[in-house]
Amino acid sequence: VESFTHLITAVINKVLPEKTMRVKQNSLPWAREPEVCEARIKRNLAHWKAIKCNTPEAWSNYRKLRNKATAVLRSAKSSYYYHLAGEMKIKPHRFWKQFHHLSSKSTPTSSPLPSHTASDFNRHFLNVAPNIIKLVRLVQHRT
Repeated sequence: VESFTHLITAVINKVLPEKTMRVKQNSLPWAREPEVCEARIKRNLAHWKAIKCNTPEAWSNYRKLRNKATAVLRSAKSSYYYHLAGEMKIKPHRFWKQFHHLSSKSTPTSSPLPSHTASDFNRHFLNVAPNIIKLVRLVQHRT
């Protein structure tokens, strides 16, 4: 039973590898503001220089630019929500649309995998089953 479990786990890991995805912060509306992007670029450049030079002045400059980039980002975020709240009085539907988008509340029509249903997964695993059986037989013959 243990070897079978190990084999199935190995096959599943090969057929369906685990992926780690990073969601970048600049997908947020306020992170695309020009002053935010400029502050982020300056901060990253200063960080690269601080690592390369490794001097107290370079690290001090990096920390200063890091704090400035954080302040600019917070200010842009605050400004974005302030204008969004003001817009709520004029166009409430647009406010709620943006609110649902930012709170990751999805509707059935905005599903990231709309074509993947239970029957699609069943078909996939039925097609994979013969390969698994072949692998099990190979392992049995080797042991």
